[in-house]
Amino acid sequence: MSWQMLPNEITIYILKIRNNIRYTASKKIQNAWRKYILPEDIALELALEIETDRYDKIMVSIPSTHLILKNCLNMVSGKNYLSFWKTVSDLLQESLTTYQYSDNEWLTPEAVNYRKIKIEYKKLLKKFNFEH
Repeated sequence: MSWQMLPNEITIYILKIRNNIRYTASKKIQNAWRKYILPEDIALELALEIETDRYDKIMVSIPSTHLILKNCLNMVSGKNYLSFWKTVSDLLQESLTTYQYSDNEWLTPEAVNYRKIKIEYKKLLKKFNFEH
């Protein structure tokens, strides 16, 4: 039996059921994309916004670095893009050891940002199971 032989009501009903099935499937795919895949990609884009100085070291004394790291760590699962995040952690470790603050500078805003970034660095290591 072909579509032309069916009454219009039955044809419309079948098309409505097919449309609902496709709509439900597309919503499931969109939700999975938003929940699992898209945050990882957004975190990568955001991590590329971390500022570096003229020596290609991550600037660990500015608040934007802390905010970017914090937001990225909230989005990532710790299972994807391991080589990228390993590179970020290595650069962070190098910058944190290069730009340490002395005891009399611990109350400056730069030193406070440094400590916040160091906390986020430790969270990054823990989330991705990196050892330093």
